[in-house]
Amino acid sequence: MSTPFYLNGIALAGQAGTPSAIAKNDYKTFMPRVGFSYDVTGNGKTILRGGFGTFYERIQGNDIYDAAGGAPFISTPQANYVEFTSITSNWQSGTTASNPITIQSYNSLNTYYPHPGVAQYSFGVQHEIAPALILTTQYVGNLEWHQNSWIPINNFPLSTSPVTRLEAAGADGLALHIHSQLRGYESQQWRYWLYVSG
Repeated sequence: MSTPFYLNGIALAGQAGTPSAIAKNDYKTFMPRVGFSYDVTGNGKTILRGGFGTFYERIQGNDIYDAAGGAPFISTPQANYVEFTSITSNWQSGTTASNPITIQSYNSLNTYYPHPGVAQYSFGVQHEIAPALILTTQYVGNLEWHQNSWIPINNFPLSTSPVTRLEAAGADGLALHIHSQLRGYESQQWRYWLYVSG
C-alpha cells in the first residue's frame, strides 16, 4: 500500500507496518513511601519528623487529543481577510497571494512514553514553646523526571540564511514551508519527556 502524499513521512498506528500501539506501556512505577517521627527529649516537647515518597502521574489524555485533533486526521484550513468569491485575494488591499496555501500543523508522540514521576522528601523539627504554641522549621524538596514537554521539530536547518528566515515572516509564509525540515507542514510539536529537578 502506497503512503498518501499528505502524510509526508508521518506514521499512523496500525498501518503500513507500524505497530497498533506506537508507545510501549511503562510498568516501572514502584512508589515506596516512608516517614518517621522521633521524640528527642522523651517528654513530647521536641519532635523530629521526616518523610520520603515517590509518585507517578497517569498518562494524560491531552497528548492523544492534541494529536487526534490535527493533520492528517482533521483539516482546518484558514484564509483571513478574503471574500468567498476569491479566497486568494485580500479584501482590504486587493492584492493576491502569489502562492495561496493552507498549511496544517500537527503534534506527534515519542515511542518512549514513560509516566511522569516525582520524589518528595522533607525533614523538620517541632518544639513546643508553650501550650498551644509550637515552633516549626522544615525543609521540603522534590526531584522530578520524565516530565512532559513539547519540542518543536520543524525548525529551519541551522544553515538557513537570514534572508530566507525573513521571507518566512511574509504574508503567505511560503518560504517557511519550502525551507523547513518537514515540508508542507507548519508548526510540528513532538511530545518528549525531560529530566527536571526541583
